[in-house]
Amino acid sequence: MLRSAIQDGKPYDLAILDLMMPEMDGLELAKTIKKDPSLYKVKLVMLTSYGHRGDSDTAHDIGVAAYLTKPVRQTELHDHLIDAMDQQQPTPEKQGSGNQQTGQFSRELAQEANPYRHKRILLAEDNVVNQKVAARQLLKLGYRSDAVANGREVIEALERIPYDLVLMDCQMPEMDGYEAAVEIRRREGKSKHTLIVAMTANALQGDREKCLAAGMDDYISKPIRPDELAIVIERVFAAAEIDSLLPPIDLERVFDVAGTPGSPELVEILDTYLDAMAANLVRLQTAIELGDDAEIDFIVHSARGMSANLGMTAVLGPLQEIERRYRKDPTADLTDLVTALSRQFERVKTVLADSFAAVEI
Repeated sequence: MLRSAIQDGKPYDLAILDLMMPEMDGLELAKTIKKDPSLYKVKLVMLTSYGHRGDSDTAHDIGVAAYLTKPVRQTELHDHLIDAMDQQQPTPEKQGSGNQQTGQFSRELAQEANPYRHKRILLAEDNVVNQKVAARQLLKLGYRSDAVANGREVIEALERIPYDLVLMDCQMPEMDGYEAAVEIRRREGKSKHTLIVAMTANALQGDREKCLAAGMDDYISKPIRPDELAIVIERVFAAAEIDSLLPPIDLERVFDVAGTPGSPELVEILDTYLDAMAANLVRLQTAIELGDDAEIDFIVHSARGMSANLGMTAVLGPLQEIERRYRKDPTADLTDLVTALSRQFERVKTVLADSFAAVEI
């Protein structure tokens, strides 16, 4: 079909190949295509049900632009098709033999190992050198990114493209990271939540709290290390993924244990729960700062019990993770989890306010 299309004057630009096929498998087919002087310009994308790294190595040596494991998400396939079409095509004799191919192979391996590789990242950094360094770090981790130079450009970019994450430098001209974060949250309201990770040259506790107060989701200090960057990005994506999968409240459970809609018993129980959880958040923060093991354990256990009993599902994940991480390492930093817990509690309050007008929040 490829050769017939050339004869008809309408050659194919790209071919998506399955690895496991009878008679001639995908690797043999790709090798045959790339060795044919009339066909080598066709971009190739390989799909397989088995993620064997050896096959990935072979595919990239042959000249395959992307090697994907099925099932493939629509957005993932879309992004890789764009990447494949953007790649420069070496001549037949140079297939699999240049630095470009090695670099592309390294990037594809990072993407294969990264479950969030399809996410789009906006990098806000006014220093051009820092932009390039950060973009390179992201590329090695398997992420595609675009860069802007200040907070105003961040807001303008978000109006055009729904980025999944903004890596926000806090010190920028015209509009700094704090101001930009506040404005983003104001514009999004309750309908949307773009993830924002602060980047700052300072590493003081007050700076972290200032970032979180501005509406940012996490914090990383400069100079940024690739391993720390990977951890922070995966952490915020994982938390957001949990948020999207779980409803904030199991209303059926609420009605079952607390009372029917509009009943005085329901209002009283929900009011009591909200007051207790708000107090627990304050006590938990204090206990963490003091390193009070017994108090932390008691608060988390109590909050988990009453939240599970009432069907407040949104807060259970952060509470369970706080308990797990702290028991594993009492010196572990729990700031991000406490922030996540506070954010989930706000989701619970919002749903309650929308569902039960009689509840005072």
